[in-house]
Amino acid sequence: MRVVALDVGEARIGLAVGEIGSPWAFGRGYLVRKNLEADLEALAAFRRA
Repeated sequence: MRVVALDVGEARIGLAVGEIGSPWAFGRGYLVRKNLEADLEALAAFRRA
C-alpha cells in the first residue's frame, strides 16, 4: 500500500511517496500554495495520479 507524506510550509507543500513498512519515502515534487481550496484540489489530483 502506498503512503503519501506531506511537508506543509507557508509557500509550498512538499510531496513524497513510500510503502507501508518501509523506512523510506521518495520525493515527488511540490505544490505551490494558493489558498486552502486550491491546495486541497491539487492534493486530491496528486493522490489520484
